[in-house]
Amino acid sequence: MVDSGNSRTTSERQEQSQQKRLSGTSSGQNTSKCRLHPRGQAPRHSPCFLCRHSAHTERESTNNELNEAVSLERLAKRSWETVETPEAKLVTDGDDVLTGDPSRLQQLFENLYRNTIDHSSGQVTVTVGELADGFYVEDTGPGIPENEREKIFTPGYSTDADNTGLGLAIVQNVAQTHGFEVVVTQANSGGVRFEFKNT
Repeated sequence: MVDSGNSRTTSERQEQSQQKRLSGTSSGQNTSKCRLHPRGQAPRHSPCFLCRHSAHTERESTNNELNEAVSLERLAKRSWETVETPEAKLVTDGDDVLTGDPSRLQQLFENLYRNTIDHSSGQVTVTVGELADGFYVEDTGPGIPENEREKIFTPGYSTDADNTGLGLAIVQNVAQTHGFEVVVTQANSGGVRFEFKNT
């Protein structure tokens, strides 16, 4: 189950909604720069999709919304409602409180959920729970081979030609801008487990 992005087959409504959320703050408020290209710039003749959206950028903002307390359980369930999950089940374990930008944290969960759905067949369970120093998201899908785990956050990387390769790159960026390190491992079920640990 390796994918850094959202499926191109995702409904137009979901994609438009994602792009709206990725638009971030207005140009007057956003002093962001790309974190994935040298000197903070995308290739001149091939603008990076992520560079044009704040979910990929490190925003320098003092907006109070970025420091809002958010229930992990409610955030996980709210994000689940925005994703098409016909044969999937969500389980929450614990209700820690996260501090950050609710809309960007919701992007993180939505992209992880879509990654699971896009690469699982039949019934799959996604579990969101708390750790002593953060939280985790794991599933009962096919998992990610150990030798590919370092590649999955690379923008554009995907083992599926129909995927954009952007979803997990966005997940990593949102996590980093909220002070989390992302660790990818295997769940007890054999699926993938993403651990978000405070740095």
